Amino acid sequence: MCERLYPGDGDFPLAEFLRAAPAGVTIGAECPSLRRAGEGATALDQARELLSKMRSVLEGAK
Repeated sequence: MCERLYPGDGDFPLAEFLRAAPAGVTIGAECPSLRRAGEGATALDQARELLSKMRSVLEGAK
């Protein structure tokens, strides 16, 4: 896939899913986007945005 949404931007209830996960579970995220790259976002830019979005989702899952 070449066009994924950042965590929390889609319809999937990610915060609810994370609340149900066992404590200490390892999670990972990847959100490659050819569109964002084509608009000039570097891999580092996209990683920073992903981290920011994931932190927000994790904060909401507390």
